[in-house]
Amino acid sequence: MEEEFVSKILKIGFVANDVKSFVIEKPEGYVFNSGQATNLSINTLRFRDEKRPFTFTSTNNDLVIEFIVKKYNGLTKNLHELNPGDEVIIREPFGSINYFGPGIFIAGGTGITPFLSIFRSLGEEIVKSNKLFFFNKTHKDIICEGELREMFNENVIFSLTDEKRKGYLNKKINKSFLKKEITDFSGYFYICGSPGFVESIRKSLIELGADKNKIIF
Repeated sequence: MEEEFVSKILKIGFVANDVKSFVIEKPEGYVFNSGQATNLSINTLRFRDEKRPFTFTSTNNDLVIEFIVKKYNGLTKNLHELNPGDEVIIREPFGSINYFGPGIFIAGGTGITPFLSIFRSLGEEIVKSNKLFFFNKTHKDIICEGELREMFNENVIFSLTDEKRKGYLNKKINKSFLKKEITDFSGYFYICGSPGFVESIRKSLIELGADKNKIIF
């Protein structure tokens, strides 16, 4: 049976439209890798068995654990109604988006969350050797924009698919976009977003000459 860890919520705050950061206690001896996730539920009789996967946005070296959660229906809506002092249950970490070396990161919406943990664990100097394309519907949907700009400097491109705004692209990602914006397809590509988002980009990258073994998702 999967081991469970009860953790108290220490801090909650908005980081984007309908998106909250949850900082919780880190159980003693709990270890995870950046890019991993865990099944989380709310520690009440009603919701403790309703678990969903969430990726860590903190690093294993941090003394606390952070998750960033966008509100939809179901568990995420219930999480957004919690307060500091309430408890959640986390389980063993699983999965992984591993970092193999400098490359191009492509994220859609909350797909940025596993990348945040990776970026924070690498440190700014290594992060700056990478490039990030981050797609959102509107400006208010962008998660941790200030932190990402500070990390990447000129190597981050934000695109708003449903809003025109000075300083931001207003484009959806497709094969034509990739061909125009990327000149070298020989390196690593890291993709995270909805299944359709990931598969479409993966297919386009391969058609443009990327090595399928260097596409991490």
